[in-house]
Amino acid sequence: YESLAYLILEHLDVQRWIFKIDDHFDGQGIAYCDIAIYLPCYKDILKEADKWSNNKSLQVEKKHSYTKILSELSDVLDKHTIYVNKTQFNSWQTYLKFFLSEGGIIEAYPPSNSVTSITICLSIEPNGYYSLICSGDQLHAESQFSCWGLSFPQSSIDSNQLNNYCLLIVEQCKQRNIYGYIDIDFVGFIDKKTNEQKLWITDLCIGYSEHISLYRIMQYTTIGQFNSQTHKFIVKTKQIKQRLRNWQNGAPEYTIIEKNRYAIWSSKLYHKNLSNIHYSIFFHMCRSHGVGFDIREKQGSIFTLYECDHHEHIGMITISDTLQNTLTNFVCYLNTIYQEITPVDMKQQSNFMLAVNDIENILGITQENISLNTITS
Repeated sequence: YESLAYLILEHLDVQRWIFKIDDHFDGQGIAYCDIAIYLPCYKDILKEADKWSNNKSLQVEKKHSYTKILSELSDVLDKHTIYVNKTQFNSWQTYLKFFLSEGGIIEAYPPSNSVTSITICLSIEPNGYYSLICSGDQLHAESQFSCWGLSFPQSSIDSNQLNNYCLLIVEQCKQRNIYGYIDIDFVGFIDKKTNEQKLWITDLCIGYSEHISLYRIMQYTTIGQFNSQTHKFIVKTKQIKQRLRNWQNGAPEYTIIEKNRYAIWSSKLYHKNLSNIHYSIFFHMCRSHGVGFDIREKQGSIFTLYECDHHEHIGMITISDTLQNTLTNFVCYLNTIYQEITPVDMKQQSNFMLAVNDIENILGITQENISLNTITS
């Protein structure tokens, strides 16, 4: 409580504080509380805060404010903390017991209404050389703290800024003898005070991740390359040369054209009824609705399958020529599959529509940005 009270007092612009238990993953050990809303003394302390920085004699009042926060904090956390994993944690005392026994961190939630999460996957070789494998904007369905997929490549933050941060993190990893595959999570947001874009590093996961696996599948299927400097994915496609004379015969000639490709991928799609459908029937259904992959154009959808014990799960990669088209196609394909395999009386046994809703929200924001850019230009 003392540490949190101190953090609140030193960072009064932060309205939400997050708690993360060390030994949990995928957001399951996260809890959060909107301190600024529920702490009774918060507004009064906020009014007095400007005086503290300008007058050293008022440090006693600052200490009094700290004591006031500390006295109210326990009750606020007990009543208003929200747990991502509600099946394991249903009270603050239960969560606090795990937090103190297993260890954890207290983290500020970005003071902004619009926050973007980004994941960078990289590899550090034993000789110290590192390579950036892929980058993506996180997609969230069931929880804002749990990533169910990525929009690849990331398009939210300047690539040079991200690369500079990655270089600094790699150097720190090498000093601690950390090598191999690493996923780094960032959050980007606009600072309300300066109106500038800020970037925070929120997590570092060591190991070969699902994102790297799905990227490798995409790379193998499209024979494309990710440019780690510009964060663009380029594929080469063949285009038939136009004949100069209609009477010319012989095999057609081709030119090689480089094109951008975007992808949405997830390995966490879940539908209870998938376990009752044979894969041959599933793929026949997809083909009948035009859900497939065009090898020549190197766009479409690819599925990753699970062993029989996890047959209700499936992975999906949708690739297209623009981010807008990729988002639209992913929603369309997923919605089609959902309608086909969902019985009328089936409820709350799938995350398909949660994923669809999340992407539709992104599509709305993307469309607004396109409209604004059109008006500006």
